Amino acid sequence: WSAISTWDPSPPDHEQHTSPGPPTPEGLTAQTTKGDRFQKGDHVSWASHSGRAYGTVKDEITERVKVRGHPVDASLEHPQYRIRDDDSGRELAHRPEALRREQE
Repeated sequence: WSAISTWDPSPPDHEQHTSPGPPTPEGLTAQTTKGDRFQKGDHVSWASHSGRAYGTVKDEITERVKVRGHPVDASLEHPQYRIRDDDSGRELAHRPEALRREQE
């Protein structure tokens, strides 16, 4: 019996080949990238505490405003979007990188 082993600094094989996440079914959503712009009427989704939430873009916010009493620190360089939630009907604001454009 030998208690001697060699230490291998490389990570185990299962850590070397990680994927960025679960595959998205083809044609269901289009991931946004920095610089993407949305238009009034675009159907979008975002991550919420209870899964994916869906809504419709009402307008682009390009100045500091309040949405439902919450400050939205938007500017021309860093716009945010006012969205109407499909389920609740409430308005909220999100940065473009948090949104996915959905198929109509």
